[in-house]
Amino acid sequence: MAVYAARTRADLDALRTDLPVSTVAAQLALVERKSKLQRRLVHEAGGSVTLSLICVGVWIAAGASGAFWPIWVILFTLLPALRDGFMLLGPGSDIDVVEARLQARHERQLARDHRRSRRRRLLP
Repeated sequence: MAVYAARTRADLDALRTDLPVSTVAAQLALVERKSKLQRRLVHEAGGSVTLSLICVGVWIAAGASGAFWPIWVILFTLLPALRDGFMLLGPGSDIDVVEARLQARHERQLARDHRRSRRRRLLP
């Protein structure tokens, strides 16, 4: 009878919470979640690749002599994205861990941005 009394979509959704989820729906949700995480990883890796290319350009413009120092920038900026990409796409993928790491990095970035904006407001 509660179904007939429902007036909004939210009322119907509340009634469906205890129903079993089909395997097809669960698989579709997993594929969507994995796709979203892949896009976030590509977005993060894009910034790392850009920074790495700038460093390689500076190394080349400086004469490309001596040791290839941009390798340190490449390793430190791309290593987290490569690790998470392997954990997401490799054998035994762990979506929850990748999602938690991406969320933690996002929250650290938000905190840094917030501190910077507070400093700017405090400066005369």
